[in-house]
Amino acid sequence: MYGMTNAHRNERVFQAIAHPVRRRILEELMKGEKPTSGLAAPFKISLPAVSQHLSVLKEAHLVSERRVGRQRIYQLHPRPLKEVLEWVEFFE
Repeated sequence: MYGMTNAHRNERVFQAIAHPVRRRILEELMKGEKPTSGLAAPFKISLPAVSQHLSVLKEAHLVSERRVGRQRIYQLHPRPLKEVLEWVEFFE
């Protein structure tokens, strides 16, 4: 059975992927690293709104960021999604 740590971690991931914009951001990052502006391009929302979505994804450990000059480059980390999948499979 899963401990509280895993349950808390999974809860963060579920909250992060609950929003369609965040799911689309993850899909974009499956193609490779992208700067904030590149992730914001497909959406009709402000850059600060995209940054807020990226913060939620970072808190769930689904993405990481690194700075290159003034840009922030984001990279996907799918391991937390795999952990959620394993949790869901537990109920099959």
